[in-house]
Amino acid sequence: MLHGLWSGSVVVILAVVLSGIGFSEEVSSTVQIQDLQKATQQSLNLGDFAGTDPVCLRAIGDATALYAAKTRNEKACKQNPDNQLYRRALISLGQLYLKQDSVSSQAARITFQVAQGYYDLGEYQKAVDYYSSVLPYWPTHPLAWYAKYRLGICYQAMSQAGLLDAESIRMKVNQIFNELIREYPNSQAADAASQWLISQNDSVKERM
Repeated sequence: MLHGLWSGSVVVILAVVLSGIGFSEEVSSTVQIQDLQKATQQSLNLGDFAGTDPVCLRAIGDATALYAAKTRNEKACKQNPDNQLYRRALISLGQLYLKQDSVSSQAARITFQVAQGYYDLGEYQKAVDYYSSVLPYWPTHPLAWYAKYRLGICYQAMSQAGLLDAESIRMKVNQIFNELIREYPNSQAADAASQWLISQNDSVKERM
């Protein structure tokens, strides 16, 4: 039994996911999102999850995807007072899913979405950990190249936030982007990575 995961707002969101209705005003209310986050976190803390139920697992995966879309696709998301709550709910649901399934293609996507959630919250080291975990386990997944690119972007954000020194970051991102170009030369991010490397080389030449 999920010890409260199926109560209140959790039942509402999972029922909505399974019915294919999508988000309603009721589901996206601040109170219900907070209840969902608390219930999911409680389940994570207890380590109790009905993983033998594939319907439950699929519903949690779908709910994670919906919250990911909610946080990333709204043009006015930064002005939405519930936006941070959406991200916290996304992270909690994603972690709950990954406790049971850490190998499937869906797990790769959810790992990436959790990384995005942490990045958007400014918790860059946690984002780095999740972006990095996509690469060794799912190197051929369609999101692998993007996780590599976002990893480089995340390190740059850490530098801008003063969490790491600029030179260490430059060397780290240089390594990541060179690997990206070598491993995923036809990806959409390869050109952007190349441009960044060229700009860094030009900058070094100017300082010499």
